[in-house]
Amino acid sequence: MNRKKVYSAIFAMSLCLCGSMFVACDDDDNNTGGGDVLTAGAVVGEYPDAVMTAGEADTTVTVTVGADSVSIADFPVDGIVAAVVPAEQLSEALASVGSVPFSASYKGSVVGNKVAMTVSADSLLFNTTADGQEHTVKVGFTQPASGEYSGADSTLTMKVEAATVIFDGDTLTDFAPIEYELKPAHKAVVAHN
Repeated sequence: MNRKKVYSAIFAMSLCLCGSMFVACDDDDNNTGGGDVLTAGAVVGEYPDAVMTAGEADTTVTVTVGADSVSIADFPVDGIVAAVVPAEQLSEALASVGSVPFSASYKGSVVGNKVAMTVSADSLLFNTTADGQEHTVKVGFTQPASGEYSGADSTLTMKVEAATVIFDGDTLTDFAPIEYELKPAHKAVVAHN
């Protein structure tokens, strides 16, 4: 009889031990890996004071990303103007350009902790004055371009290449493509009231 009591006691202790293991781990059931899940919509926002590099020149721009679009209100075109206007007319030409808006559509897909972006840039169209004459400049970009949003630090990077220039209706065959690179730009933090 003693043996039966010992086995019963061991069995009861085993049940209690197993039961406590399930209860102790019960709060782990709803964990999703910690933190928010990154979605393609995370890229949406404004990126002020972003640095865009073209060749050796850095320009500060503000990038605005919508649900399916990227825009820069004042795209840096100095290198393009310098490539199409004679050096002695460059200061007049640059002063006459004004703000040149850049826009592109994009498709984003989540890859790990990043949003990979396939970017389709629209052509730039602007006027410049050289030697007292107004000229029309149309810039085409290599398609597709690329961008990336990092969920780890909320930064956006992007590369686009100005590949073709049409100056007063004529395609410039000697235009050397200019790569524009958006250095890691931090998304503006929106204050919630």
